Amino acid sequence: AAAAAAAAVDLLPRGLLVANELERRRCGKISERARSQPSLPLIVTSCDARVFPTLQVAASEGSSSSSSSSTGVFPRLKFDRILCDVPCSGDGALRKMPEELPKWGVTRALAEHPVQLAILLRGLELLAPGGRLVYSTCSLNPIENEAVVAAALSAGHARGLRLKLLDPPPVLRPAPAQPNHEGAGGSPAAAAAGLVWPGWSSWGVPAP
Repeated sequence: AAAAAAAAVDLLPRGLLVANELERRRCGKISERARSQPSLPLIVTSCDARVFPTLQVAASEGSSSSSSSSTGVFPRLKFDRILCDVPCSGDGALRKMPEELPKWGVTRALAEHPVQLAILLRGLELLAPGGRLVYSTCSLNPIENEAVVAAALSAGHARGLRLKLLDPPPVLRPAPAQPNHEGAGGSPAAAAAGLVWPGWSSWGVPAP
């Protein structure tokens, strides 16, 4: 029985997960989902991700920095993995909600860009050396995607951050064809194979 219990403990995830949601009414849903499945120790916060606070942790007993608790100085927490699922204009979901199409315009994308950039930069500041950050939106336009990533890389390097843009995993390898209405890879066959268009390297921004 003891061996079985030890094996069960080994199967539990290790680490700490911090989930931040600006809308407090949605924080409860995060907690409910966490209770329904084995998960990491979870902290749910509700604050503006652009100014997400720096968390500080007490060192464990016997560690080289255990004296920090007596001095009142605690190490700042850095994250090994960060997902920035930012607010966006949602034009990638218009096929599911066609009634929203008349409301969409370039102005919405331009308005979201600085918010998205600020969140991404804050995420990069909180990333541990060697860590990995994923930037995510529900939009397809380059103003909210490629332009945000390009601006973050430029600003991050200016701030002294050592950043590297990683290639997507093999399952998201670029398709050779340009995209069109048939699928992300430019053809039904490419879309069925899971091929993804590599994205824009340059773009023009129309007047709002």
